[in-house]
Amino acid sequence: MDPSDVTISSLTSEPEDLTVMHTQSGLPTEHTTRRTTDGFLIEANRLPYCIPLPASIKPSRSWVWDHGIALGRTYSGEIIRHWLCKTCYNGTIRHPLTHYLLPAAENTTKAINHLQQRHGFDRQGNTVVKKRKRHDLSDA
Repeated sequence: MDPSDVTISSLTSEPEDLTVMHTQSGLPTEHTTRRTTDGFLIEANRLPYCIPLPASIKPSRSWVWDHGIALGRTYSGEIIRHWLCKTCYNGTIRHPLTHYLLPAAENTTKAINHLQQRHGFDRQGNTVVKKRKRHDLSDA
């Protein structure tokens, strides 16, 4: 081991090998779960390559953030901002990840389209009540 790789504890002035200490601790070597700043749990098996993003300096202005969470997803070492639909993620039906984790780096158009098509919102974020077609029984 190279002497420059060893840190000296300021309390004991003895060298520490952090790799050995970690191995002896029995702690896992990788994160399997993480939480965002608002407490959302990112499960590694359901959201691979996703990481929590730091809190934004400016507040989010779009209404889509009331129905989703901002996550970072890594692509070839680059982190891209994504929008995760809370309704789909927490739902009982398991859709493919691309169904509810959408890129949102530049704008929220894909998130708006998702909420409009899948969850009955209009482009301004209002819930749309769909009218059912009446079937005239006299035609039968």
